[in-house]
Amino acid sequence: MLDCLLINSPNEFYSADYSADPKVPLGLLYIATVLKAHKWSVQILDCHANAYTKADVLRISQELQPNVIGLSITTPNRRVVFDLATSIKSNLPNCALIVGGPHATSMPEDVFSHAPSVDAVVVGEGESTVLKIVESFPAMPRVDGIYTLEDFRACRAKTYSTRLLDLDGLPFPDYSFLDVDKYLSVAPELYISCSRGCIYDCAFCSIRTLLGKGLANRSASNVIAEMRSLHSRYGVTQFYFYDDDLLLWPNLGEFSTLNVGSGNRWSGQGTLNDVHGYAGVAALAAAHCWRLSFGFESGSRRMQKYVAKVIKERSLALLPSFASRGIQTRGYFIVGFPQEEVDDVVDTMLYLRRLRALGLNDISVFPARPYPGTRFFEHCVRTFGVERIDELLDFHYVADWSLEDHDILREKLRRYNTLPSFQVNPLFTPQQVRGLTTLANPRWTPKTGH
Repeated sequence: MLDCLLINSPNEFYSADYSADPKVPLGLLYIATVLKAHKWSVQILDCHANAYTKADVLRISQELQPNVIGLSITTPNRRVVFDLATSIKSNLPNCALIVGGPHATSMPEDVFSHAPSVDAVVVGEGESTVLKIVESFPAMPRVDGIYTLEDFRACRAKTYSTRLLDLDGLPFPDYSFLDVDKYLSVAPELYISCSRGCIYDCAFCSIRTLLGKGLANRSASNVIAEMRSLHSRYGVTQFYFYDDDLLLWPNLGEFSTLNVGSGNRWSGQGTLNDVHGYAGVAALAAAHCWRLSFGFESGSRRMQKYVAKVIKERSLALLPSFASRGIQTRGYFIVGFPQEEVDDVVDTMLYLRRLRALGLNDISVFPARPYPGTRFFEHCVRTFGVERIDELLDFHYVADWSLEDHDILREKLRRYNTLPSFQVNPLFTPQQVRGLTTLANPRWTPKTGH
C-alpha cells in the first residue's frame, strides 16, 4: 500500500495532443521529495506527460491503494478535477482525498460546492501541510492550511499554511519521481525555482492571494548546487528558472557571478523595468542567460495602468542590447480586459510592431481570463454579480489550433487555447478575443529554437 499518490490532474485533453508539451510539475515534485525525506512512500502520476485518461487514473489508483491522494487543480481544469475527485472517492472511499493548487487556495469553497467528496483543500504552499496529512492518516489534522467540508459548511474562514521562508532548507526536487526523458524530449532543460512570490500586484495575477506579499528566496550557492546535481545525474546543461519574476530575485547578481564559465545556460521571466541598464544585460549574457520573457501585457497606456504594468521608455531602449548579446526575448500580452476598446487593441498591435523593430524575438498573446484571487476577477464579480461566479470560472478549450499547417504556429495556438466561457468585455465575445490572439500570434515566429 502506498502512503501518498500525487496527481498532476489532466485538462480537457485526455489524449496525446495535450502531452506534446508537458511542463514539469515542480510543486508536486517538492511535496513528493519532502514526503520521501520523511520516509513516506509516494508516487507522482503526471497525466500531462503520459496522456492518462480518467480510466487510467482510476485503474492506477486502484492498483496502488494509496492512503492519501492529492489532486492539483487550476481554474481551467476545475470541472475535470471535480469529476475525477468524485470518481476516485467512489472507488476508494477510505482514502483521504485532498485538492491543492492555485484554484484551491483562491476558492476552496468552489471545490466543496462541486466535489463534496473531497476531504480537504490545501490552502497555500503544500510541503508541510501534505506531510501533516500523511502523518495523521486516517485522521485529518486541524492545522492552518487545511480547509475541510466541515469548515465550508460552518462558513469558517480559510487559513493559510505557514509560509516557507527558508527555501534553502528544502531538499532539491527529486526528479526520479518523473519520467525525465518525456520532458527533455520537448526541451533539453529542467526546472529550478530560485524564489517564491512577487512584489507586484498585477490585476490579472493571483500570486499575492496564493503566497502573500514579498519574496522568499534561495541563496545563489544553493541554486548552483542544484544545477550541478541535475547536471551530474541527467547531463543537462540548460535550465528554466520557474520564478514568477526572476529579475526580482535579490541573489541574481551573485548567481550570475558564480555561473560565469560553468557552461550552464538558463532562461526565465520577469519585468523589463527590473533590468539594471546595459550593464545588467551584459551581466546576464556573461552568466549564460539565453532567453528572457517579459510581461508587457498591453500596448495601450490606459490598459497598462489598469493592469499595473507600465514599461518605461528607458527599459524599452534596452531591447536591442539583448539581441546584440545573444539573449532571445519574448513578450507576453493579454487582450480582452473588460474596459478594453478597439483603440486599445490597435495600440497593442502598433506596439507589437515597435517591439519587433527593437529586437523582440517572439510574442505570446493570451485572451484575458478572470482567475479567482485577482483584481480582474473581483472587478468581474462586482460588475456581473456573485450569481455569475460559476460562469466566470468556466473555461473551454478550442480545437482550431489543429488546422494550422505551420508547426510553430500550430504549437502556439494549441498551447494558449483556453478561453473564458463568459463574455467579460461588452465589445468582444470570447471568440472575437480568440480571433485577435490568432491574428497577432502568427505574425511572430521565434527566430531560433531551444
